[in-house]
Amino acid sequence: MEDLRLEKLEMDAVMEAKEVEKQKAREEVFEFGVDVEKRIIECQKKDHVQQVAFSTYHHTLTQVCFTCGKVRTGMEKLNHSQARDAPVSKSGSGKGGNEDE
Repeated sequence: MEDLRLEKLEMDAVMEAKEVEKQKAREEVFEFGVDVEKRIIECQKKDHVQQVAFSTYHHTLTQVCFTCGKVRTGMEKLNHSQARDAPVSKSGSGKGGNEDE
């Protein structure tokens, strides 16, 4: 019985280490609260392949630079509960669709 408990503890420790590793990898890829326009221009000068989106809900740019391997956004990092509790409309746009309606 003690062996099973030790084995479970070891498995839990391995899973926790893997989760920490994943989080570190995500942090290396994502950059929050940056001057995205400046980074877009820097990547353009280097002929990087990139895609940019503007969020009308958050009023911020997000850049995905495939050459750098980075996702940069002007938004501040949200914790899981903030992201989970964020209002989302049925249309999925975050604002509730066309505001002129």
